[in-house]
Amino acid sequence: MGSFRRGVLIGFALGYTKGAKAGRQRYEQIKAKLDKLTSTPQFKQVSEQATSVLSKGISTGKDALSTAMGKANELQKGLSGSKAGSNSDSGSSAKTSSSAKTESASSTKAEQPGSGAK
Repeated sequence: MGSFRRGVLIGFALGYTKGAKAGRQRYEQIKAKLDKLTSTPQFKQVSEQATSVLSKGISTGKDALSTAMGKANELQKGLSGSKAGSNSDSGSSAKTSSSAKTESASSTKAEQPGSGAK
């Protein structure tokens, strides 16, 4: 077992035993303090402000991403349109030149003495 996993297991075991020793009474104390904290008007105000800021940030992020995706799609359409036009012409000329090379090579082999062609 790796040292990281071993460390995680040891940490979990220590935390579990410490928590078990503290018992239910300590858990109830921590829970009561947390409930008291979250019920204050200041906590509610800060929580609402954080939610508002996060909502605005998410909305701004979505808008920016949408704009960027629109621009990327337009760019991709422009590139694929220009590639299609240039590839169709160069593709046919490439096929023609490669077939001409193949014919030239086969005729050269047939003309060479000792190539087996009689």
